[in-house]
Amino acid sequence: IWGFLPRNIQDVQKVDGLAKVTEKRLLEERLVRKGDVIGIVAGTPMGIRGTTNFMKFHIIGGPA
Repeated sequence: IWGFLPRNIQDVQKVDGLAKVTEKRLLEERLVRKGDVIGIVAGTPMGIRGTTNFMKFHIIGGPA
């Protein structure tokens, strides 16, 4: 993936809320616009280093 800008999203306890929290932050930083596609890489359990085990693509402004 080219154009990757890593961000550490804090205070998310469950994967279900990760897309919306990430979307909000990226919109605040003016890095994305509605309709853009972002990739989210994370792991469960959340907050534990070395547990990266999934990737999700999310459309800004779309359903979580």
